[in-house]
Amino acid sequence: ASDASQKRAARRLLELKVAALAGQSAALPPRDVERLLCSLTAPYLRLPLALRFFADARRVRALRDARLRGCVEAVLFEPGPWLPDRPAKDVNEIPAPHRDHLRTPAGSLFNELALSPGPAVEALTRILDLALETDVGAWAPRGAAE
Repeated sequence: ASDASQKRAARRLLELKVAALAGQSAALPPRDVERLLCSLTAPYLRLPLALRFFADARRVRALRDARLRGCVEAVLFEPGPWLPDRPAKDVNEIPAPHRDHLRTPAGSLFNELALSPGPAVEALTRILDLALETDVGAWAPRGAAE
């Protein structure tokens, strides 16, 4: 029970941190914060949904906020439930009575890239393209290029 209560407390803390992003110095409008929060609650879809969320010309600029970057890093590099070297239990009913089918041997990002790389890679490529479009280059004093 303590493991479940720790997970609920951690999720609530994450929700409060992300909800704070909709405050006065909002990096995202409240509607987008709510949409991001919804994608963060989907355990197996969290990574592709969060990446696709930021693969937008308006939202990619919000990644200037360190709190949002931290959120994306947490989604990318969360280890998730570990899958031991024994076979996982089959899911024979919906909703599943257990979550063993959501475990991975090496973390969420590795699992996503190994089993379904398309959506994650496309979203990351789009985010990088959009970030490069916003780069204005480095400032140099007059005559530095001569």
